[in-house]
Amino acid sequence: MGTIWDLSWVDTELEADMARVDTNEDLVSVSGDGRVTKWLIHNSLDLNEMIQLKCCCHKTSKIITGNPRRPEETISHVTAGFSINFYPKDSSTYLVGTEEGVIHKSTSSCNEQSVKYYWGHKGPVYNVLWSPFQKDIFASCSEDGHAYIWHTDKEHPVFDLYTKFCALQDIAWSTVNSTVLATTSHDALHLWDLNSKLYPVHVIPASESAALSRLLFVPGSDVLLVGDCDGQVSVYHMLNLNTQSPDPQGEVLAELIQTTLTRQLQLPVSSKGSA
Repeated sequence: MGTIWDLSWVDTELEADMARVDTNEDLVSVSGDGRVTKWLIHNSLDLNEMIQLKCCCHKTSKIITGNPRRPEETISHVTAGFSINFYPKDSSTYLVGTEEGVIHKSTSSCNEQSVKYYWGHKGPVYNVLWSPFQKDIFASCSEDGHAYIWHTDKEHPVFDLYTKFCALQDIAWSTVNSTVLATTSHDALHLWDLNSKLYPVHVIPASESAALSRLLFVPGSDVLLVGDCDGQVSVYHMLNLNTQSPDPQGEVLAELIQTTLTRQLQLPVSSKGSA
């Protein structure tokens, strides 16, 4: 097995026909050899390979009778998996960010290849996570300096949050404001509001001696935890980020996504993706 790059606890139902300990969680890992592996907790720790990630690219589409064919997908050798995130309300569905920059969507019942692919990143995807407010929305960050917001029905991103050639190590979604996210590069913490999507609303430089690495919003609050390469954890209280809305936060995000998708459909082809 290759280097394990990410781990996730997954809620499962107790299976009466298996001699399991009193738990409803399994541990899932993703590794550099492309394997997504479930670790089953019995009296010992057993493993079960869920899928091996394959490199995936678009074939050049052909034109027949004047109608362009849908681009086909070419599956070849394996690709390393760097991040994994399970859908909170359905643990059979999960996303994997890969070394080649493609995001794979798969289910526990599919062990041959992923069921859907998302293109956009030009470098390894270091984190991918579902929105805590909308089941069809997720976010990703990459070495290419881009953080993308995606809709599961679209193969390409809805929003592009760009940090000018600064590799993004991690991304987190506020648990109280559906349009607020945070990203880290080694030299700065970036705060984003999708209502002001072209630029970060705040940039907090890291100290010269401590490159930033990971971050996490405390559930139910505007407190943000940021870890660095010196082993320190900084605590930030995010002020002046508007969380007051007459509509539920899920509806706020859904309306913003739909408005953006509608506007993209009205743009010339060369202009799409700049929203």
